[in-house]
Amino acid sequence: MKSKTFYGLFLAATAFVLACTSSCNKPYQPVGKTIHELPFFGYLLYQSLLKLPTGPSISVENNYNSLELGFSFTSSVAGIVDKLGVMLPDSGHIYAVSLWDGVTKELLVQKKIKILNPHIFNYVDLLPTNEFKVILANQPYVISVLTAPYSGDLHEVEGDNFYYLQNDGATIFPFTGYAHVVNFIQEYYKNTNVPAFPDLPYRNGNSVSGLCDIEFTYVKPF
Repeated sequence: MKSKTFYGLFLAATAFVLACTSSCNKPYQPVGKTIHELPFFGYLLYQSLLKLPTGPSISVENNYNSLELGFSFTSSVAGIVDKLGVMLPDSGHIYAVSLWDGVTKELLVQKKIKILNPHIFNYVDLLPTNEFKVILANQPYVISVLTAPYSGDLHEVEGDNFYYLQNDGATIFPFTGYAHVVNFIQEYYKNTNVPAFPDLPYRNGNSVSGLCDIEFTYVKPF
């Protein structure tokens, strides 16, 4: 198992290599400041701070099917996904949360996340298990959750309820009005009782269903 020191060195090396691909003739500069971003949580926090009467509201959507609910996203800079997160209403249940390559549909990493608090995002750290993933700038990726919770090592046939986020005052996807490098763009789903790449466009605009998140870490030059 690699240490956090290795993680820091890996992040710095990744930033250097990616920078070098565009301009290897420039002298090496100090890496910069490491920034940690929780894009979906940050969006909700930003909206709550605005305190607008038409701000987003969260309700529970009843669900009897087993669905893979996911969001496509891109980042304007290269970096590392070092946490996966999800917000679901059934406390104590465990769900499969997955990170996918948006082009090849390859599964990059998948983790079981237990809902310890149904009112906030529940995150799992990919650093201790050395499962963090390098994300390239302007490349599409997908974060998703299967609404069928685990029953032992298998998934239930029926899906649990999930949250429905609505903002009558403004669109939600793509994110607007929030300073970020990760941009959530479109919602997708798939009818399935096992984790699978969600490839069917779903509601977009001022409402989304199922709330997934990542922690994205990148280096901001000095």
